[in-house]
Amino acid sequence: MILLTVALDPVMRYVASRKKSVITKGTPPGAKYNGIAFVIVMLLFVASL
Repeated sequence: MILLTVALDPVMRYVASRKKSVITKGTPPGAKYNGIAFVIVMLLFVASL
């Protein structure tokens, strides 16, 4: 289920960006933790197997 969510996230972001453009000033909050969160989620996924 987590892997499905991670796989569909870029697709859903693309669809959302087609509906309305997003304009930001600077780095979004939490962006610096994306890499750490990905590693933790992948470790939990492998451990669940």
